[in-house]
Amino acid sequence: MIHPTINNQYLLDYAAIRDVQERYFMAVDRGDVAGVRECFTSDVHAAYHMKPVMLGLDAMMDQTILPFFGRLKTAEVKVSTHFMGNFRIERLEGDTAECEAYAIATHVLPDPEGQSHSRLRTISLRYLDRLARTGAGWKISKRVQTLDWACELPGTNATPMAQRVMSLK
Repeated sequence: MIHPTINNQYLLDYAAIRDVQERYFMAVDRGDVAGVRECFTSDVHAAYHMKPVMLGLDAMMDQTILPFFGRLKTAEVKVSTHFMGNFRIERLEGDTAECEAYAIATHVLPDPEGQSHSRLRTISLRYLDRLARTGAGWKISKRVQTLDWACELPGTNATPMAQRVMSLK
């Protein structure tokens, strides 16, 4: 394992790269299309668990992100929470970086029998990303997302995304 030289530039880049990851997870949970798009280069190569490689930001959005946002809007997924855990930059050289981030995603799903209880689907994910420094800051240019494990449990209460957003207006 290569240990980086920790200096001011490394710390600035580390903070900016981690910020991209955190903004991505928060934008996904909010259903924020523009927020997700700004985390990626337009020519991103992305492979999400069990899906073929997608070339370009529009393809990635159309095949992964927008369908998920549709499930948030219809309350097929009532709430989504991604919690970012372990994060490490594996390589940082000039204007390119490679990092790995672990995330636990919990999706609150409605009871399939229409009762008042929800179900919690919890998923352990790993994001292996290559980032590029652009004129607009660091952006993800290549992503591999893997699923480590998943489980489903009964839940008790959740406020759907649409209801939470409307209460802010």
